[in-house]
Amino acid sequence: MGFSHEAGAGARCGRDPEPCAGGPGQAALAQLEQAAHSDVNVLLLGETGVGKELFARTLYRNSHRASRPFVAVDCASLPETLVESHLFGHARGAFTGAERASEGLLRAAHQGTLFLDEVGDLPQGIQGAFLRALELRRFRPVGEVREVESDFRLVAATNQDLEAMSEDGRFRKDLLYRLQGMTIVIPPLRRRRDEIPLLARQAVIRCCRRNGMEEKELSPLLLEMLAEYDWPGNVRELFHTLERACLAAEHASLLLPAHLATGLRVAVARSRAGQGRVAGDVPGGREVCPPLAEAGACSVPDLPPMPETGRAFPSLRSWRHEAERHYVARVRALCGDDARAAARMAGVSRGHWYELLKKYGF
Repeated sequence: MGFSHEAGAGARCGRDPEPCAGGPGQAALAQLEQAAHSDVNVLLLGETGVGKELFARTLYRNSHRASRPFVAVDCASLPETLVESHLFGHARGAFTGAERASEGLLRAAHQGTLFLDEVGDLPQGIQGAFLRALELRRFRPVGEVREVESDFRLVAATNQDLEAMSEDGRFRKDLLYRLQGMTIVIPPLRRRRDEIPLLARQAVIRCCRRNGMEEKELSPLLLEMLAEYDWPGNVRELFHTLERACLAAEHASLLLPAHLATGLRVAVARSRAGQGRVAGDVPGGREVCPPLAEAGACSVPDLPPMPETGRAFPSLRSWRHEAERHYVARVRALCGDDARAAARMAGVSRGHWYELLKKYGF
């Protein structure tokens, strides 16, 4: 069975290129491939939005259970008073409102894969019963006398520290040991920047197909900006960002930095400013249109060099004037006509920003 990468660096969609080699994400995918050839319990660890369910579904689709059900359970959303009946099922009349029998989620996953997302939120009162079901693959539905069986493969995921939770009694240690058949740590997107172009293309293709749009290309400047952002929301944030960019671009065939949300553009601009970079810096020293500039805002002259001698040395006042003009030009190139973003970047009020634009003829 060939391993079909669908999570992280190896994602393929439509005309996507071959998977990238190397990187932290590839190490997690290599572990995922190993797990796919067995029925071992798998625990996926990673920050919110890092793609844990994508990994779980990739594992399922590459396992011998791929033709059987994939049942996803968000433990954080299970109603605590009904969690037992949701998981194990119930007999008709087992409690008020149980007008018909239910087989439960564990039974629904028979011969398939049960994915417990946010397993750290599994109520403590049910952890013991779930541990027994996990060990024996048998359990008793609420209101029933006889046990039922379910041959499910368990994949669990969390962004919490289960080790610490087990130490202070918030999570059963014996259940944790059962979950840790194989533990796969999925690194955050900021540590997998080489994967961003492929993930971005996958997101754009999916968005265009879902919304009946012509397929869009991603400009090099946009990809450069995506690679510089830290992505606190990880893959989920990247996908939502590019879906919004596709909608903002409307009928345009090329996605540009101007189609990205203002907050992301400002964050990247501040990061560049902190590194001493200017908007148009590229390797080799070639000046290009700043990534956030709108049409007509690409030409930003550099400050004149300081003379080496005292001859024609500028006064402090004139140099400050020139430096401020240069600064305003750079900020305007980054933010275009978005006065709110420009004022926020410059740390001034919008009224002050408009005065600066008028002062220097922009």
